[in-house]
Amino acid sequence: MGVVGRDESLRLLSDAATAALDGRGSLLVVRADPGLGLSTLLDAHLAAMRAAGVPTRRLAVLPPRGRTALSDGVPPEWPEHGVVVLDDLHLADDATLLALHDLAQQLHDQPVLVVAGRHRGAEPERFACLDRVADVHDLPPLDDDAVRALLAELTDGDPPEDLRRLAEGPAATRGCSRSSPRTTGPRG
Repeated sequence: MGVVGRDESLRLLSDAATAALDGRGSLLVVRADPGLGLSTLLDAHLAAMRAAGVPTRRLAVLPPRGRTALSDGVPPEWPEHGVVVLDDLHLADDATLLALHDLAQQLHDQPVLVVAGRHRGAEPERFACLDRVADVHDLPPLDDDAVRALLAELTDGDPPEDLRRLAEGPAATRGCSRSSPRTTGPRG
């Protein structure tokens, strides 16, 4: 199953990775409401980077305290180039946020892209400083055509009428989890 309705976001991630590999690294925070397909988008980006031969690393947020590989600062085995993804940043500890803040200021001349995904509404004041030093991409809900395509893909063809009706209306695209952004664009 592919990623539906996220071509623009995947292009933005790919462009940021290309800039990073050219020596213009950055921290890119992708914000989305829960259920909009953020994890699917980040997985697709990592898969595309791996397929292109780009070194990748995925950092986990460990429950219950939100520790990550960055909780004790940037580890010595931090990649010299490539793409690093941290999903569920909204669950990470404060030490991770501080490390990302420091990294964001150091990445501009390094061949590393760090992508951090988080829920948009989760404690905005906690993320305000990080959002100021990062490039930010707000993942929009899927448009009607993408919702129809997703439903057709999930049902192997023509979705039943009741499912089509459920997918219509203003709240419908907010809960689709298979996935014009606002972004500051890659720095450089």
